[in-house]
Amino acid sequence: MYIFIFVSYEVPLQMETFLLQTVFIINTLIGFWILFKRCCRLSKHKSVMESDGVIALVLFILGFGFPLLWCICFCVYSSSDDDMARVFAKVGLVLFIVTTILSVLSVVLAVIIIIIVYVVIIVGAVNDDDY
Repeated sequence: MYIFIFVSYEVPLQMETFLLQTVFIINTLIGFWILFKRCCRLSKHKSVMESDGVIALVLFILGFGFPLLWCICFCVYSSSDDDMARVFAKVGLVLFIVTTILSVLSVVLAVIIIIIVYVVIIVGAVNDDDY
């Protein structure tokens, strides 16, 4: 009976997760477009592709797939002359720290949930002999 209840709620949770991820991706893309436009306006003294801000923006965007790039971006551009590069470096470092903390917490939570599930299964198997 417990498995049936778990399976019946699994599909709506997956749909809700998919919708939240879609909204997050759309908002992220809009935010990146605004940041790129602002970075292009601020770097008129150089060509757009030679600016430290654009390279930092690319590392910042790629950091959502590979969070270690945020740390690399901070190490490279924290003392840059370009204001946008320094902003991306600082925000990237904050996101790297937050991502690391959330990753550790999610692993700890997953281990705790697995332990609880196994304890419930074992207790249910032991108490099943009483009936």
